[in-house]
Amino acid sequence: MRYKVRVGVIAENATEVGARGYAVAVHGRTVVVHYGKIEVTGSGTSKFHWKRTPKPYPYPCSTPKAARAKARELVRKQLQQNSKGSYQLLPKDVRIRQPIQAEQD
Repeated sequence: MRYKVRVGVIAENATEVGARGYAVAVHGRTVVVHYGKIEVTGSGTSKFHWKRTPKPYPYPCSTPKAARAKARELVRKQLQQNSKGSYQLLPKDVRIRQPIQAEQD
């Protein structure tokens, strides 16, 4: 699964700044999309964490080949430059990690 991120100006946010993550996975005949807010930590080598566990959005397809084509289409749409900005593909070895749990006293 390759991850995509969008960090920067997001006009829909009250502060007009934000970070979003997007992931697409193919499981047999089903394409599963996860997206949501992310947190970027670290300097130099950044780490990405979901703000909360993203809800899966399934796209059932008729065949595994159709599922792979749908996944490519969804990724291509997110990477296209548009008026709202676009996602950037993370390197293959970088992933969006599970949410950081708040420290309990």
